[in-house]
Amino acid sequence: MTAQDRKIELIGIHLPILEEGDNLPKVILSRLEEMGIKLVDGDVLIVASKVVSKVKGYCVKISDVRPSLRSKILAKIAGRPAWLIELIRRVGEIVLILPFSEASKGTGFPEEFSPNPAVARKMVEEEKATVLAKVGDVVITDAGIDWSNCPEGLVALPPPDPDAEAREIMETIKEATGARIGVVISDTDFAPFRMGSIDWAIGVAGIDPARRAFGEPDIYGKPKFGGVDLIADEMAAAAALIMGQGSEGIPVVLIRGAPVVLREDTSYRMVAAPLASMGSSFLKGLAKTFLAKLFRLG
Repeated sequence: MTAQDRKIELIGIHLPILEEGDNLPKVILSRLEEMGIKLVDGDVLIVASKVVSKVKGYCVKISDVRPSLRSKILAKIAGRPAWLIELIRRVGEIVLILPFSEASKGTGFPEEFSPNPAVARKMVEEEKATVLAKVGDVVITDAGIDWSNCPEGLVALPPPDPDAEAREIMETIKEATGARIGVVISDTDFAPFRMGSIDWAIGVAGIDPARRAFGEPDIYGKPKFGGVDLIADEMAAAAALIMGQGSEGIPVVLIRGAPVVLREDTSYRMVAAPLASMGSSFLKGLAKTFLAKLFRLG
């Protein structure tokens, strides 16, 4: 197949409500068999992190959380529940507390994006702030803790090692089918500089998470400044079109025909921004921007 006639298929895999201890790869294979689908080399499974957390027992009873004094103080500052702040501090490191309800006033968000504007505004007012936390190599909202599509009184923590979870699913399915596939663990978060959310990859196995084409010639033969497409993130975002975020019950999507490179020694950390080493560059950038604004150059 040439680049001109390339086709990519996305197939949603509806699963029953799963519980802790269920064998996720086995359930996926069973559903694929029912659908008459046989996995082939190069196929990629996008798996929502929530379903991984549920079957692996990464869920917590809110009533069992005992916030520390520090968490209680931070909760007062942030305007968020003390139990949530405690869990965020357990999972990651707080980077920024953003007064989201205040920042969203007058922007049309979320009222213009909801069938019930009054309820939407009330929900945002109750949240008050968004907490950005560093978990592993990434910064995510509320440390990836989520209670949507969880039983009453439970919240799901993000998988502690999404790459390992992806690798386990990949290896189990490869052993059962012989197919060399990729697995991407996906999660939903706010999109930077957008009024909404997007799905992105937090764990990868079996494929290179990026296209390594920086500096390749463009259609005019000039070396292109770019070409490092985040393939795993792009597939996670595409899969979200089928997964949805409500009661769809489609936590797994099969992507067939994507331009992936099969690779054993892979990890999403390969494309995670080196936050620790970016601090000085960020400060230099702020200084240059300040000078530009001071002299009205930009």
